[in-house]
Amino acid sequence: MAHVVIAGCGDIGTALGERLAVRGISSIGLRRSLPSPPLGDPDAAVSSENPALGKFKLVQADLLQPETYRQHLVGCESVVYLATPDGRDEAAYRRTYVDAIRTLLDEVTAVAPLSQVSQVSQVSQGPCQRVFYVSS
Repeated sequence: MAHVVIAGCGDIGTALGERLAVRGISSIGLRRSLPSPPLGDPDAAVSSENPALGKFKLVQADLLQPETYRQHLVGCESVVYLATPDGRDEAAYRRTYVDAIRTLLDEVTAVAPLSQVSQVSQVSQGPCQRVFYVSS
């Protein structure tokens, strides 16, 4: 079974992980922070595994700190990079689009041969306009 790592797993990454799970593809979503669990379900923020979705797990991780996600890379065949900067300055963009992706790819290739890497990024052009770039 394929194993996909989704780095930067917000709304788009979560939707992707759920769609992959429905197709029987295992995936891990790496996020800066986990969503708050629904009332009465303390485990919901850590994992969205359920029989209807197959295997899709959310993990809190810092892409610049490999020790926070390294154990989830074993068996990884594909990476989808959807991370967004944590600020709007040059340093934040460099951390996200140069340093973090380099760190992640170095870690993944050290433990598994990759068959595909896809990166999706966006550039804001104004109040309501965005341009999306996708590369594989």
